[in-house]
Amino acid sequence: MQKSKILGLGAVVLMAAGLAACGGNEGSENQDVEIDSFAFNQVLKSASRNYLLKIDGDDHYLNISARIAWPEKLGHADIAQLQDSLASYTFGDSIYATPDEAIINFIDGIHDLKNYFDEIDEISVVDSIPSDQPAFIMRSEAEMTDVNEEYVTYTVTNSQYLGGAHGEVMQFPFTYDLEHANVLTASDYFLPGHEKEVLDIIKQSLADQMGTIPEHLAKMGIFAYDNVGVGMPYIKGETLFIHYNIYEIAPYAAGQFDIPVSSVLISPYLRPEVKTLIGYDY
Repeated sequence: MQKSKILGLGAVVLMAAGLAACGGNEGSENQDVEIDSFAFNQVLKSASRNYLLKIDGDDHYLNISARIAWPEKLGHADIAQLQDSLASYTFGDSIYATPDEAIINFIDGIHDLKNYFDEIDEISVVDSIPSDQPAFIMRSEAEMTDVNEEYVTYTVTNSQYLGGAHGEVMQFPFTYDLEHANVLTASDYFLPGHEKEVLDIIKQSLADQMGTIPEHLAKMGIFAYDNVGVGMPYIKGETLFIHYNIYEIAPYAAGQFDIPVSSVLISPYLRPEVKTLIGYDY
């Protein structure tokens, strides 16, 4: 059986060679293959530090870490706004001079926790956290999840556990339009005045994903809240997704939602630039 497969592959190669030779005999000119090149460069930057906190006389350990895929070049696009937004989403609202400065300020931000806990008596840096000791965590990560000549999409993940029943994980996916040098927000995706129609399509898309109907979502505790918006749109694989974090449309136990939306249904309510980005510009 294996021998016949090898012979079959050889036959395909010979046939392809024969077709090429045949085409040459007919005098057809060789057609140049046009190759598009899109150069992009990113640098993975990361840092981590362990702390020992004395709180009301008790020892508590904390790990703060950061990791960011920092873009330095995306074709010939202007990515200054992308870099600013990436630093802002990952480390807070302040704009830093460099990503290294943003990471350092985040790792050193331990002193800001004094406002979170009732009292921190002492803060010290330690080499490691004992394996048998529970630890608080604060982590911020940013990764590139999709890129082509027209757009790039990042997902920023901020997670923390500072005591209590459970930690929290919040994600902020966003897409950057390379041609227009613009970080796309919800208002950049949808035509004004159609929030209800867009929200109905999002609900329908989620119901399809879950194998139910939109009317049953509220019975499942999803989209049961008042004044729910259209979430955080982003593009991945030329598909429009809508992201909702915990608590935004459902209780904590339901987790986060990433809802792929039908291009056919949503197209009438999209701005022309977005239709182009998802390949549905008609």
